[in-house]
Amino acid sequence: MQAESANMADASAATANYATPAMLQSQTQTFVLGEFDIRKNGRHRRVTLEMHRTPPPETDPDPAFQEKVYLRISKKNVFSFASKWGKQNSSTNHSNFSDDSLSVVSQDSTDYNDYTPTVGSAPSTPHGAGASNSLSAVPESDIDIDIDTNSILDTNSIVSPPRFHASDSTWISRYLLQIKKVEITSMANKRVTLNLRYKTDREPEERHFVFHSEHEAKDFCNIVRHQKDQERHREQYILKSALENAGLENQVRNMEVFEVEQLEFLVEIVGAENLAVEDLTSSDPYVVCQFGDKILHKTQYIPKNLNPVFTLRKNAFFIWSISAKDLFVEGDGLKLVVYDFDFSAGIGERHEVLGGATVPVKDIYNAKEERLSYPLKPITIGNKTRGHDKGKIAVRIRRATEHDKEFLATYEAYRKKKTTTGILTKRDKSKKKERGDEGVSALRSWAETKVRTFIDDDGSKVLKFKTMPRPDPNNKIETEWMSSEEIETAVMGPSQKYDYIGSGKIARVYLEILSCDGLPNMEGAMGKFGNKTDGFVQVVYEDCICKTEVIDDKNNPRFLPWTRRAFVLHTNYPSSVINLGVFDYDPGAALLNDHDLIGRASVDITNLRPGTEYQLNYTLFNTALIDKRKPNLGTIKIRLRVEIDDPKAYLLASLKLPPPIYVNSSTSKDFECVHQTCYGEYNMSTYSLDTIFALVDELSKYQRIYYYICEFMQGLILWRGGLAMSLFGKQFSVPVNSICTFLMAITLVENPR
Repeated sequence: MQAESANMADASAATANYATPAMLQSQTQTFVLGEFDIRKNGRHRRVTLEMHRTPPPETDPDPAFQEKVYLRISKKNVFSFASKWGKQNSSTNHSNFSDDSLSVVSQDSTDYNDYTPTVGSAPSTPHGAGASNSLSAVPESDIDIDIDTNSILDTNSIVSPPRFHASDSTWISRYLLQIKKVEITSMANKRVTLNLRYKTDREPEERHFVFHSEHEAKDFCNIVRHQKDQERHREQYILKSALENAGLENQVRNMEVFEVEQLEFLVEIVGAENLAVEDLTSSDPYVVCQFGDKILHKTQYIPKNLNPVFTLRKNAFFIWSISAKDLFVEGDGLKLVVYDFDFSAGIGERHEVLGGATVPVKDIYNAKEERLSYPLKPITIGNKTRGHDKGKIAVRIRRATEHDKEFLATYEAYRKKKTTTGILTKRDKSKKKERGDEGVSALRSWAETKVRTFIDDDGSKVLKFKTMPRPDPNNKIETEWMSSEEIETAVMGPSQKYDYIGSGKIARVYLEILSCDGLPNMEGAMGKFGNKTDGFVQVVYEDCICKTEVIDDKNNPRFLPWTRRAFVLHTNYPSSVINLGVFDYDPGAALLNDHDLIGRASVDITNLRPGTEYQLNYTLFNTALIDKRKPNLGTIKIRLRVEIDDPKAYLLASLKLPPPIYVNSSTSKDFECVHQTCYGEYNMSTYSLDTIFALVDELSKYQRIYYYICEFMQGLILWRGGLAMSLFGKQFSVPVNSICTFLMAITLVENPR
């Protein structure tokens, strides 16, 4: 047994005192600091204390090795018939061991035959006349903490599945623990009690090591305690080196504050592209995220897709909590591995690896939700290389907010069907839809009586129309049939209910959709049989998406106060416009019966005075992006009012450019409605002559505007005349623009308030 002395000065002294150190001829060098063997009832255990030395990166200005110490626990290889102990293995005298040691070893009851061992590289220690039969016992009843053979590992990973020592194929490495996960709680004679943390996310478990002699037990404890002290210094060096390499000099200067900083990241697995084919023609990819030896998250698989895009429903998002110190010390980055889901994996086969990538610690710490893309490479799991050198994976990372954590917690509860909230409400398909939620069938429309003649109190005949989509619930008798004058009066009345939509906080827009006039009949040939347009209005404003109820068989629909027509739109940016789209409702599948766009309009609220109610009429056009537009598409009448809660915040927000806002739709038909409401009938992303001519015309207009702007600025700066005047019969120009600009500038400088 070779053991490190208790009073060794440092790690280099330990290797110098070691007679024949075991060193891996690879990038990571491994030195054995101490090794203890036992044999009992055909079972042998070995505890090895190892130091792993990794060369620094080439960019590191300090070319010192990074060192970590590990405790390796090995078991006897039941597959090997050769033994270094020779024939004495079957006849070793156990009388040298106490009853206490026998009771500890007797807890071993599990035979691990689920691995197929393959010879790899690991340190070895000479066994000769000086080697002692010391005892180290680890109960193997803890099969539930078996190392995951699908762990994500790179070439130099050290938390690995069982493997052989190259020089001794009779031993299989069972566990490899960092020295900081080993705590010595007590030592009594030859027995040492320890707490071992096998996995980061589990509580430490108590284990007993019983040695052949008290001297060997003390040697083991001295090595562990000394290396734990040295590990703190090594972690400080690794942390400082990692921060310097990441360009975080400020954190290096404030190391004490940085070490205790707690970080929470919102990680989004965006997707992957150009993945390898593992099945016949495609793959079923999913992503596993791991940091160090801990699996953080796993997405759901997407069937038959080589360019998957992961969404909220596919578990694309997760919150990752970690200390700043552990982020830079524990691992070399966030490991992402793309697997091909295999339905047969449950009966013995594993999911195939498509490739892996690592997000560097520097990118994680500095991420601000930008898209991060990394190429996929083959990875090493255990002693096998798996995966393909093909494809890319993209993620987004930023610091998590309280809203992020609340939303994901709410969604997780929703997903597990434990609760529903106002944020996420499961669609009740069994609920019968009311009239107004969708249009009626053509047969029902023909069968309905929509107009009746009533006798008024003075005996005159009055033509009344059936109220669409339904009468007032509070006054059904009087509002079921109404004359045209009564309908017009009711439309201008106050709305009974507003829907509050959006996440803005600086202002509110009270919008009411009152009526549409002169809409074309979109029923085509069915219009000859009395069918008319089933109109509704789609509203899109920032992150607000809403729509009115459907008014059946009306080319001049009126939205009454008791219907869904009023909305409170919460504002984030004053320069945002309200997009209104008028559609003809079509039932059925989206591929055959999309809702037909009649026309659209945009409402600019920047010139509206707060607290003032406006009634506005807009002409509908099928697009606003090209000059070639359809005429006579009707008009829309709205009523709106802007309320500002904080004028200062509203003014400051108006100085910012609104960022692009992404909204989600539940169905493809709703998506088409939202898209056409914002951009119109023409898809400007497709190649067509109309699109090309529209873009050319837009560029020419910009060129003319640029010319006039340059001329104006030159005249303003050079005090050129702008206003022609005549005095005493002489003509001259006065630079009015320059004079006004000068007076405004000096006034602002002299009186900034």
